[in-house]
Amino acid sequence: MQNLQRIGGFAAIGLGLLFIGYIVLLFVIMPAQGVGPGTLNDPSHGIPFLATSQLPMLIDFIYMGIAIAILLITLSLYDRLSEFAPSIMQISNAAGVIATALFLGYAMINFVGNPIAVSVYANDATTGGTLYLTLRVIANGLNAAALFASGWAILLAGWSAVGSGRLPMLLSYLMIGAGAAMVVSFVLLPVGLLAVVLAPVWSIWLGISFFVKQNQMALVTA
Repeated sequence: MQNLQRIGGFAAIGLGLLFIGYIVLLFVIMPAQGVGPGTLNDPSHGIPFLATSQLPMLIDFIYMGIAIAILLITLSLYDRLSEFAPSIMQISNAAGVIATALFLGYAMINFVGNPIAVSVYANDATTGGTLYLTLRVIANGLNAAALFASGWAILLAGWSAVGSGRLPMLLSYLMIGAGAAMVVSFVLLPVGLLAVVLAPVWSIWLGISFFVKQNQMALVTA
């Protein structure tokens, strides 16, 4: 279905732009405000930051966008590649759907839970701090699981593309590498940074490839 793949092309480019925004926030804007790795795990620093900054909410919206984009991309990849590797792409598609739910879960726990933690902390620092840390543990677990599931979705799609030739070969191998980095980040979290850096590259390239392939097929059909 060409319309689905066109939507997937827009979603893939959108995913790349979302990750570029996330990288700028993570490595430029937040450090400039004194928020570094692990800072938000301390309630005495994390809760005041939540109470005074709009950046956490912006990050939650980015995660919601990532969730929607992942779903549309995996559906489009299934449409493109399932004819050549039906079993593998069924697993890839299922992993993408699971990743979507987990990313949304991460965003919603933060979106709904953080204001509650801030409110409780204002009245009782001990209870509020405990609630905040509990939410952080759950959210971080969902995020790690989401990266793991989306890693398998991208890895398996790249593997299927290598055998089918339905995507550029270098892009296919890049997707395998990026997907593997996401999977490994489940046990080696710093590797997840590599996956974040690679995400804009393969996703924007994938989006362009959807449109290029569509135009080529339209010319052949005409």
